[in-house]
Amino acid sequence: MAENAHNHLWDHKETRLERTFVMPSFQASLDFVAAVGVIAESCNHHPFIAVDYRTVVLYSTTHDQGNVVTDLDHELAQKIDAAFIAMA
Repeated sequence: MAENAHNHLWDHKETRLERTFVMPSFQASLDFVAAVGVIAESCNHHPFIAVDYRTVVLYSTTHDQGNVVTDLDHELAQKIDAAFIAMA
């Protein structure tokens, strides 16, 4: 899969896609993480998630392919971006 238009917002760091989201409040961070959880479960592909007040850091890698970025990571990133836009 070619990188889609959304993936330029994600940093491709060696073995993972990573993006930092800044939310308007801590509660918004928690709501966003809950939405990411639903997306991850529906895709059966689960990102690393860190929350620091209004900042949410996510990264995705495909462990069973040797910790590399695959189509699964790009698809997950696109869905997460859509959720972020919907919450704005």
